[in-house]
Amino acid sequence: MTQQRVARPSGAWQTFMVLGILLAAYSVYLIVLPSADPGHWRAFTTDAEMLSYLGDEFRSSGAIALGFSLFSVIVSVRWFRSGDPWAWALLWFHPLLYAWLSVTTWATGLWVFLVLVSSIALLLSTPRAKPRARAETTQQ
Repeated sequence: MTQQRVARPSGAWQTFMVLGILLAAYSVYLIVLPSADPGHWRAFTTDAEMLSYLGDEFRSSGAIALGFSLFSVIVSVRWFRSGDPWAWALLWFHPLLYAWLSVTTWATGLWVFLVLVSSIALLLSTPRAKPRARAETTQQ
């Protein structure tokens, strides 16, 4: 018996598409902040090397998050929507990323909310393969 892909509920893939777009916007903010507001960290330090380090750290974190967000949008729109089980497993990175951010950044409430949203979307769209109907051939 062969297996057939089962399309996900529309809300699940759309949830991850929106999360990817929102993460991309956050990424652009991280990349642009050091150039747009060079004095952003002066309240904390005036050390030129530390300010340079913080700017580079924000830019690199933003670039990594931008790559992840674009990858998430592409996977959710193309493969998760069509029901590929590997895409479902791959998108579990979202709750893991948001859980990590909830313990390492200041916006804990936001990240915990995103952990819940992404986990619920994935649990409601658990892969289910249904058997493909076999065509019966009749000999006449």
